[in-house]
Amino acid sequence: KIMYSDIASQRHFSDYAGPSKDFDHGVAYFIQKFKDCLIDDFDDSCIHVTCATDTNNVRFVLDKTRKVIMTDNLDRYAGMSAVSQHPDSQGS
Repeated sequence: KIMYSDIASQRHFSDYAGPSKDFDHGVAYFIQKFKDCLIDDFDDSCIHVTCATDTNNVRFVLDKTRKVIMTDNLDRYAGMSAVSQHPDSQGS
């Protein structure tokens, strides 16, 4: 919708100072808005610009997101499993 909407006219994005209906400036603005919401400069974030009406793009983003979440969970589980199996651990 960046190409068809005036970002600054939207209440929540009234701080947008770039040109109206400019894709590159609009995307850069939203990427920065997203980064501003991150806690402690969370470095695992992956920003992917896509057209939500393109099925292949949406599938790509969802597949990548699923892989990142699964990998992160597996890494966390492996770490917890290693700690609980360590001879010095206080497990049961």
